Amino acid sequence: MRFVLDVGRRGVYNRGNSEVVHNVLTHGEESLMADNHLPADAAWLFVTYGEASVAKWVWRHGFRLLSRRSFALWRLALGVTDYVAPEWAVEARRMEPW
Repeated sequence: MRFVLDVGRRGVYNRGNSEVVHNVLTHGEESLMADNHLPADAAWLFVTYGEASVAKWVWRHGFRLLSRRSFALWRLALGVTDYVAPEWAVEARRMEPW
């Protein structure tokens, strides 16, 4: 999947941009796991927003919006050791199968 979208440098917290970050991190995981290369979409994401901004997005939204697998992968890849996990989201995760 390839995202071709000119969003400028408005930041990852713009609603539309946050959805782009979510989709790239979710679908880019498959390519990263398959051949240990950063997928073109993820490379674009880091060039467009910067690694620090994407890591902050993972810290702030990853627990709630990414699958457990994607969240674990991107936390490791970006060095995110702490994250925001609202109590309601923690409870919801307990009900999910792994």
